[in-house]
Amino acid sequence: MQRVVADAILPVSDDALLVIRWREGEGCRIDAASPTVLRMLGETAESEPCLQALLHPLDRDCFLTEIARARRCGHDRARHADHRVVDRDGRVSWWQTVTVLHPQPDGGLRAVSHAFDITGLRGCGPPQPADALPETAQPEHAQPEHAMPCAERALLQAMLDSIPDLIFFKDLDSVFVGCNRAFAAFLGRSEEEIVGHSDFDLVPRDLAQAFRADDREALRVGVPRRIVESVRLPDGREALLETIKTPYRGPSGELLGLAAVSRDVTEARSTEETLRTLSLAVAQSPVAVVITDAMGKVAYVNARFTAMTGREASAVHDLESFALCFAETGSDEFREMWRVLSGGETWQGELPARRSDGGLYWASVTIAPVREADGRITNIIGTADDVTERRQAEEQMRRAQKMQAVGVLAGGIAHDFNNILTAILGYSHLALDSLPEGSEVRDDVAQVTIAAERAKGLVQQLLTFSRKEKAGREVVDLRRIVEEALHLIHPTVPLDVTIRFVCDDGDMAVFAAPTQIHQVVVNLCKNAVDAIGDDPKGGGMPRLIVVTLAHATVGAPKELARARLNPGRYLCLTVSDTGCGMDAALIERIFEPFFTTKAVDKGTGLGLAAVHGIVADHGGVIDVVSAPGEGSSFSIYLPRHDPELGLRAIKRGRGRILLVGDERTMLGMAGRLLRMQGFQVVASAGSRRGLALFTIAPERFDLVVLEQGPAGQAWRLLTLARAFAAASPGIPILVCTSPDSELEGAAVEAAGVTRILRTPVVPDQFVTLARQLVEERLAQKAGRNAETTTGRGPRSA
Repeated sequence: MQRVVADAILPVSDDALLVIRWREGEGCRIDAASPTVLRMLGETAESEPCLQALLHPLDRDCFLTEIARARRCGHDRARHADHRVVDRDGRVSWWQTVTVLHPQPDGGLRAVSHAFDITGLRGCGPPQPADALPETAQPEHAQPEHAMPCAERALLQAMLDSIPDLIFFKDLDSVFVGCNRAFAAFLGRSEEEIVGHSDFDLVPRDLAQAFRADDREALRVGVPRRIVESVRLPDGREALLETIKTPYRGPSGELLGLAAVSRDVTEARSTEETLRTLSLAVAQSPVAVVITDAMGKVAYVNARFTAMTGREASAVHDLESFALCFAETGSDEFREMWRVLSGGETWQGELPARRSDGGLYWASVTIAPVREADGRITNIIGTADDVTERRQAEEQMRRAQKMQAVGVLAGGIAHDFNNILTAILGYSHLALDSLPEGSEVRDDVAQVTIAAERAKGLVQQLLTFSRKEKAGREVVDLRRIVEEALHLIHPTVPLDVTIRFVCDDGDMAVFAAPTQIHQVVVNLCKNAVDAIGDDPKGGGMPRLIVVTLAHATVGAPKELARARLNPGRYLCLTVSDTGCGMDAALIERIFEPFFTTKAVDKGTGLGLAAVHGIVADHGGVIDVVSAPGEGSSFSIYLPRHDPELGLRAIKRGRGRILLVGDERTMLGMAGRLLRMQGFQVVASAGSRRGLALFTIAPERFDLVVLEQGPAGQAWRLLTLARAFAAASPGIPILVCTSPDSELEGAAVEAAGVTRILRTPVVPDQFVTLARQLVEERLAQKAGRNAETTTGRGPRSA
């Protein structure tokens, strides 16, 4: 520092800095100045220079007017853009100055002016003597040859202020020499508070250091540099800035500083990230997506479309070609779709489609307009999803419900008809006994009796189909039953039809009712004989029926032609023929009761319906494969009986079982059997005592087994079951009852009975079923405990 006046010390020592401290008054006397300024004034440390002597006469009044305007507006700074100064030798230089104002209590003013020499930037070359300027430059408001007039400078600043991007300028020392209004507003400061300061004066130090490093790198490489940086502003706001810093040079090529344009891309980047997420979601969507413009020209096709249809994206060039992948031109669906779309509405439908390789599938297609806020359609989006599996599942469910409904109806009719037949047969026999031999009336009554007997057999088939006719089950050798059935049917088979039986080696045990399985084999073989007899080809193919019996192990769910086979071990019984075959429409109806393609006097339409009911009642699955002229193949999958399965499973037995019954022998046998498999068993020989034991602590028990004695009444047993269910809702109740018991239907379900076993009880079946019910109950308890632990509470029913 060269000069000390009024206890003020200028914090400068670099000769290159232009700093002046002065006071208001005559001539604006300078209290202190940097060495460079003092040399320009030609003053010594003892002299008293004035600011007005330094300012160019043509810019002096403007300089002082800008200070006065800043004071009137209450600003603490005044910015002086591109003004001239004259040194002691009369040489003119161009400065850009910021004056910091310090009003005094007495109304006076002290100020500190920080200046930057921009002579080279303006293209004026080195400082010129004032008398060397041309005459045209001497009048007031005249400018040097390369100077920018004040009006143009104001226009340039106004243009910069009108730009919404953040614009600023720095010198080589990263000190701000200018900015636009948007940049000042972004920092929450005025322009005067920014110019003449560095980043260290405006933002946190760590951020300022990062900005300074970016400035130096941009100056080093000498080319525009793009930077994206996250900043925290003085007011605490987080912002993401994209900045382009460009070095700028003077006319002679010297590097003068940095010009930068910065844009707040916080919202734009958030929008880009959202769009990127949406783009990935559409590209990886499990449904096919096609997007077109408002005229239907395709703009986007995702990868799922190709995977589902087998067609390349390039094959779909407009909305019509997309629709033709699922609907044929001229079809009702195609016309309806265009009618709806023409009205600006959304069209949705499920259509049978064909892949490029010829494979058939069902597609759920939706085509909808995309609208702007004003309702204008800008795009159209089409989606397609393969719903083949869902439709197959729905079709299987529909078939099952249909067969169940028909079975309920058939069972009800059969029972009522049985009562009528009982009366017909009874009174027919009475009439026969009262009529003499040789009487014509006797012959008529005998025909009535014969017809009633035939009707009885028909009712038996109806009851079998509806699964209301109880048949005792046992572990049987399926191979032996099939052989017996084939031996029985062989005499009724035409001589030109050959029956061939093929069977795998090994155990063929199933848990089934022998008479019902026998009926299944006979019905299927008779159906095959009739199909061969109806073959119009005559001797076109060998007249052959092949019956095969084989082991089948399914590791994962397997889709059959008409059914779904769950994992397990099965015995597969297949009856194939070389008959006339069936089309898809006929296959849909073959298991319906009373449906037949035979003549009126040759079929009742109950054979295959009975087969379906028997197989379903045994927990099996029946499947059909056929085509016109290619014969038919009926496959039945019955669960294979494993004699060690129950014991192996029950060795893991856990839980407590309550046995209630009147027969001590039955209770003792059942209790011993269950205890051997690891269960805790509580037995009660009286229903009241058993109910009392249960009511005290129902949560202690996981299964209730009720035994109905020979003299027991069904309504008493149901009342007892209802009491147990009321004491502990959801407790599984297993009822062991006689074969002729009337326990069935809605009354059993209303009483809370879970399963019914007909006596005599097979031990293996009994312990297996008990284990299943106990495990289900324990799983329910575990689920409730988990819900209570997580605080979610129990699920509503």
